Amino acid sequence: MGGEGSISAMITTLRNNKNLLRGRKGFFRRELSYSEIRDYYKTPKLNLRKGNLDQDYLRKVRAQILKDRRKTRWIQITVISVTLIFVGSIFYALASLSFPVDSRKNSSVSQKQIENQNTIDHQEMLVLGLENLRDGKYFFAVGNFENALQIKPDDLETKILYTESLCLLCSTNDQFCDKAKSYLYQVSNNYPDNNELKDLKEKYLK
Repeated sequence: MGGEGSISAMITTLRNNKNLLRGRKGFFRRELSYSEIRDYYKTPKLNLRKGNLDQDYLRKVRAQILKDRRKTRWIQITVISVTLIFVGSIFYALASLSFPVDSRKNSSVSQKQIENQNTIDHQEMLVLGLENLRDGKYFFAVGNFENALQIKPDDLETKILYTESLCLLCSTNDQFCDKAKSYLYQVSNNYPDNNELKDLKEKYLK
């Protein structure tokens, strides 16, 4: 018959479409059987919130994280410190070149500090000497005024007090009499118009 060819072609087309429908697996490839899928969903899953993981392992991981963090922090601190020191050195060098230090000014300041300290030490020795002189401790007074003269050898007041303490030590304890007389003569000759030295000379050099 004339229509057998078209019917045969139609049957072939329908059969091919059916085969295509059977072979289509969709977006997700279904490689597991139904029973495998069912068993998969029945298997208990790991719940991280309930602490199923090994606590020792978690502690090791936490300790390693903290160690790495501390190491990173120390590296950052070291880098920052070295950078600051380097930058500070550069600024100091530039400042030194821009504003040279006057060595003479520094030396004068140092000399002034030394003089101030010497003045303080000299005054302390005078105070100690006067206290010992007042208490009748003439031997210690001689030592105090002698130390004061080492600091300020040209101070006239100290020379007078030293001479007086020597003379008192000689008259009371019969000690350092030769030294007292020789020093009194020397100071009197250097300062002939000083009334205090004149009084000491009249009192102790008779």
